Amino acid sequence: MTTKTGLVFAGDLKGHFRAYDAKTGKELWKFATGSGISAAPISYTLDGKQYIAVVSGRTQSIPAFLGALGEKMVAASPEGGTLFVFALN
Repeated sequence: MTTKTGLVFAGDLKGHFRAYDAKTGKELWKFATGSGISAAPISYTLDGKQYIAVVSGRTQSIPAFLGALGEKMVAASPEGGTLFVFALN
């Protein structure tokens, strides 16, 4: 997900959620969520402040769609189920 201010947010199956500079690709920030991130983050604004939200936690439906590859993805990621919300300055 990319913000208007030039930040790119992405997560991985190991649970790392990162912010990058959209122009340079440089990693600016990293947070360990404790479980895999398999869905895109979202951005929203409330009372003039921008927030980034992301769900961490594997889903058991992955093997149903991806078969053996999905089983490997589930095995590589610890269980979880947490919504993380970060405020941008």
